[in-house]
Amino acid sequence: YQPLQLDEIRLIELQRRVDDSKNIICSLITVRLQDAPAYTALSYVWGSEEDAAIVQIDGVDFRVTQNLKDALLHLQMPDQERLMWVDALVINQSDIPERNEQVPRMRDIYASAKSVVIWLGKGNSNLETLLGLIAEVPGIIPDDPA
Repeated sequence: YQPLQLDEIRLIELQRRVDDSKNIICSLITVRLQDAPAYTALSYVWGSEEDAAIVQIDGVDFRVTQNLKDALLHLQMPDQERLMWVDALVINQSDIPERNEQVPRMRDIYASAKSVVIWLGKGNSNLETLLGLIAEVPGIIPDDPA
């Protein structure tokens, strides 16, 4: 990770899905928050560190939780890249000063996003039932949730 200036954030460019590949390939870009292009912010349950998976960032294997990889696989588009803010990938988690600077900015980061996606994990029958009930409430889910 290159050091961030006070007004900067990192985003990942999630590469498009190639066939039925289960590989996640990303690249990091650094932008000023106020000048950031349209991006999607991901809020998710981190999941267990013991249940690890690999994504590739700028050609380097990066260890993530399986739940995060599942979210990225779900959000990967077949025809284009997707610009995203994903805390575990864009904040250098081993750099405590950076983490301490970036975490308080998360409110502004989420507020500046074009959209925010919430990932609870792979579905089950209870979750499917709950989401079905929520979907019946008029206007609660936009026409284009992704």
